Amino acid sequence: MTRLKKLDYISIGGNIGLNVDEKDLTILAELRQNSRIPIREIAERVGMHPNTVFQRIARLEKLKIIRGYRADIDFDKLGYSYCAVVMMKAANRYVNVDNLWREINIPEIQAFYRITGESDWVATVRAKSQREFAAVIGNISSRGFVKTVSHIILGTERDPFAYNPFIKRHRK
Repeated sequence: MTRLKKLDYISIGGNIGLNVDEKDLTILAELRQNSRIPIREIAERVGMHPNTVFQRIARLEKLKIIRGYRADIDFDKLGYSYCAVVMMKAANRYVNVDNLWREINIPEIQAFYRITGESDWVATVRAKSQREFAAVIGNISSRGFVKTVSHIILGTERDPFAYNPFIKRHRK
């Protein structure tokens, strides 16, 4: 039998208030690398019985540490190649976040963050064209934002899905 490559894992410091141990972090690292990996393969890599791995994954889901499983979609290939980061200044900085997001509900917004600094909010926006992007900015501006500053993304140097803090990074 071929021994599967075991990833190197790091531990996280501090008590995060949840009952999460090194084995859980190892399972999370494997799932972050490939959420479709069979439980049997995770079990072999981490040295546990498949039923134990299944129970741990179920517990991590119940604790909402694992919030879901998503497909990594190449939006460029689907024509959504116009991507930008949009900084926004709100008319009222202390607006209710939940209400604001419900009011905005613009499908072209990939992510929406409250931030510090000159701007109050930042969003990543995807559109199929410059014209579609301009319409999104107009839509944002009509929702109580007094200023927007857009930064067009020329290329992705590191994919957000590549983030996996549980795997050791070996420095040369």
